Amino acid sequence: MNIIIKDVVDSTNDYAKNEALSRDKSFMVFAKEQSCGRGTRGKSWYSEKDKNIIMSIVYYPIKEVTQIDNLSVTIGEIVCNYLRSKFNLNVKTKAPNDILINDKKLCGILIETNILENKLKHVVIGIGMNVNQTIFNEEIKDIATSLFNETKKENNPIDMSKEIYEEITNYFIKEFN
Repeated sequence: MNIIIKDVVDSTNDYAKNEALSRDKSFMVFAKEQSCGRGTRGKSWYSEKDKNIIMSIVYYPIKEVTQIDNLSVTIGEIVCNYLRSKFNLNVKTKAPNDILINDKKLCGILIETNILENKLKHVVIGIGMNVNQTIFNEEIKDIATSLFNETKKENNPIDMSKEIYEEITNYFIKEFN
């Protein structure tokens, strides 16, 4: 597995998209902190330093663009299955890109593509998951949660990111190569 670990980036998706231009093999970017994290519809993604999963995965699938239409939902299900098997949690997806526990947001997924002449060059899968964070800003404190808040156990965000990367990679190998 090709993994890049950074102390801080503006956005893991932006960093990954830039790196993808000079690579041709899949890789993951993990950041301990990001200064301009974002979700869908331009929303900000806040994450406490060293507490959470802030990752982006780049794949170079050999398929037509139309074959990745439901990718966000599929990635959400892969992450949910990982959380169910590892933590025995009752998690669910909320379309198009959220993962919830007890109706509170645990995780967000942001998928971006690079398409040239109707051919998919690469796909960037950004995943932000609240792992050990216990305090959330005023804007989201009533709608967000973390694994720690739900399980009362700390987890290693980097190790979890590697495991999720492996799960998603297995899916991509099976479906897109």
